[in-house]
Amino acid sequence: MDLISLVVVAIIGFFIFKGLKKHSSLPTFDDYRVAHPGLVKDGKISCYKCEGSDVSIRQIGKTPTSILNHHVCKTCGTTLFRSST
Repeated sequence: MDLISLVVVAIIGFFIFKGLKKHSSLPTFDDYRVAHPGLVKDGKISCYKCEGSDVSIRQIGKTPTSILNHHVCKTCGTTLFRSST
């Protein structure tokens, strides 16, 4: 493998690692529910920042065994918690 290929692989690896690190630093749904019990009720989730209730799921990556998701408030753009499927 030549030097340019190694640099490209290293850069790609860096961004993958950075994305996984951000993902794992977010709370899980259970953590979010414990931290904001009044915002998770009757099967609905509200944003802790703006109290918006329109939440979308953004796929941020894949591993060999799962898909990594961030649950994001559509009103203010805040990432609320992480999940994997």
